[in-house]
Amino acid sequence: MSAAPPPTILYRLFDAGGTLLYVGITGSIGQRWEQHVASKHWWDEVTRTEIERFPDRDAAATAEKAAIENEHPRHNFVSRPRVKSPQTGINYAYSAGEHRAWKAAAALKGQSFKEWIRRALNEAAAENQEKKAAS
Repeated sequence: MSAAPPPTILYRLFDAGGTLLYVGITGSIGQRWEQHVASKHWWDEVTRTEIERFPDRDAAATAEKAAIENEHPRHNFVSRPRVKSPQTGINYAYSAGEHRAWKAAAALKGQSFKEWIRRALNEAAAENQEKKAAS
């Protein structure tokens, strides 16, 4: 008889104003907090947490994805749209708010979103190259 999978925790982190900062899942909340303290520049903003328990990681991951897509936490990049820089090959994640603003900017220029974002990334890469060459 196989053992049941360990429960998984879905957690939400909020700032003092009630803004949702981050949604995540873990099997070890203490270890995950230590990782966040060590690596997240925004950790000091956290003043409140909410925790839900799920019977397994798959159920928690499904709930996490839905929470990120529907609740728009400020610092999550999982399940966010991504665009690949043609210059660097790096995938950049961006927020729903950035997506709306960039889409509006593209429309004002009469460009598709994809055309606009690629042009913007190319310009940023060229600017970075110029700065490197000048230093």
